[in-house]
Amino acid sequence: MEKRLTYEDFEKIGTITRLPEVEKEDYIKRHENFWKEDLEVAEKLVELSPRWALVAGYYAMHDFAKLFLAKKFNIKISGAFVHIATIEALKKFVEEEVVNKMNKAFEEVSILPEFLEFARRERSKSQYYSRGYRNVDKNFVKTFLQEIVKPFIEKLKEMM
Repeated sequence: MEKRLTYEDFEKIGTITRLPEVEKEDYIKRHENFWKEDLEVAEKLVELSPRWALVAGYYAMHDFAKLFLAKKFNIKISGAFVHIATIEALKKFVEEEVVNKMNKAFEEVSILPEFLEFARRERSKSQYYSRGYRNVDKNFVKTFLQEIVKPFIEKLKEMM
């Protein structure tokens, strides 16, 4: 079984760091703009290029997750393995959030990192040639945006 890097591993290699105060405003503004643009582009691309709509939808989730981590936990993620590092950071802080609150719908929030992981895998399958490569169906992408991307963003907004 292959070893997956942990949150602590990403801290050691510098992919996950504290967000420096001098960068905070720009980093947050940038990710606020990125996720909105990515989602808008994804919705516009569904008919023209479902594959790229899926990629843009994933990036909306990825950028919103980075915004969430920056605003709520003062975390910056950049550099090597940024996609997996974002998922690991989200797992760590969502679990802490649930444990600290121990209230409503554990299932609702505990699934968020899996949503992002699923979206990352789908993006990879559609963006890179591999055994998992397939043509992307418009209806799949519409469902992906409605059932995965938008609920993911809305749930993190509630937690922010």
